[in-house]
Amino acid sequence: MKHARGHILVALTFLGAAGIGGTLVAMRAVDAPSPILVTDDEAKLVIAAASIEPDSLAVCGVSSAQAAAVASAALEHVQTSDSTLPAAYNALVSLRGQVSQAERAVRSGSGSADDLTQLQTQLAAQEASVGTRLQQLRDAAFAGLSSDQKTRLNALRLSSPLGLGYPYRVMDSTESDKVTLRGALANVRTCDYAGTSPDGACQSTIASADARADVSLADAGLQNIGAIRTAFASGMTD
Repeated sequence: MKHARGHILVALTFLGAAGIGGTLVAMRAVDAPSPILVTDDEAKLVIAAASIEPDSLAVCGVSSAQAAAVASAALEHVQTSDSTLPAAYNALVSLRGQVSQAERAVRSGSGSADDLTQLQTQLAAQEASVGTRLQQLRDAAFAGLSSDQKTRLNALRLSSPLGLGYPYRVMDSTESDKVTLRGALANVRTCDYAGTSPDGACQSTIASADARADVSLADAGLQNIGAIRTAFASGMTD
């Protein structure tokens, strides 16, 4: 666990014999208030909530050394720069549950619409606040990455997987293209299981996806996924 401890030098004043204020030459160090201590598990929870995890780093071309630095910077940020973020995130999760419960109560006729509206307003404010702080966490964690790596990570976080796993999930393409690819992959899996030949058009769709630069980069990263996961875990314990 990382935490900072500061000191403040305090000058002690006194009244001299003639009643004139003076300052003692000797200075004493006083501990400054320490940040709220954050456990590793609490830090890991919000780091994951910020979509900072080794697999996405791998498919976006991040090296093992960079992955370790990302994890270390993320942990440092949560435990020193924004140590109240875990509590804020937990409050957000709690509010989401309260809103869901209130919605069910209103639908059943046992709840108050005004109470629901109030909770929804609180939730929206908390979502915005925590969202901003999670972005600050990502900014701190990804500070050492290249612009291209940051762009790919952001696009991956905002994209809908549409049932696609890696490496195809990183594709910067239309939803229609992703749905077509998902169907083609399903056709090949089904045919492999049945021992039959897959549809030619499906094979062509998959081959075109495999030839994409973003998919090729992601596939190369997956070849090093074990080392990147190990490096990330190491960075989280520094």
